[in-house]
Amino acid sequence: MQVMSLAYVLPAMDAEVPDWVKGAVSSAVFAGMLVGGLVFGQIADRAGRRPVLLATMTLNCLFTMVFAASSSFEAMVALRFLTGFGVGGSVVAVFALPAEVVPAHWRGISVAVVATAWMVLSRLSTPAASRPTSSHPRSLSSPK
Repeated sequence: MQVMSLAYVLPAMDAEVPDWVKGAVSSAVFAGMLVGGLVFGQIADRAGRRPVLLATMTLNCLFTMVFAASSSFEAMVALRFLTGFGVGGSVVAVFALPAEVVPAHWRGISVAVVATAWMVLSRLSTPAASRPTSSHPRSLSSPK
């Protein structure tokens, strides 16, 4: 959902917001996911999946809340990167856990169920996110 969430925010941004800012904000989460997956994958191999999952979900939640209150484009890009850092770490743990705890004959299907649920539940959440945002008092307009 983190990856898709910006698709609902970007159209609400003011026309004065440069395209490069929109591109940087939307691509920062993917850069963060790359780095987070690499870093937290190594940590999860040593410390365990559960502690890494709890830590990365906390990071994800924290940086998403701070992102919602950000007031500058630079902060938005940095916070989206940090949110992606948490998402990348949680993806590593979430997809590896079923393969480690489920009996061998169910491993393939369990990983497929997790992957499918991830996409289906993200898609089912779109009606809630598709409400108009332009009437929100904190619209994402460029600073004046």
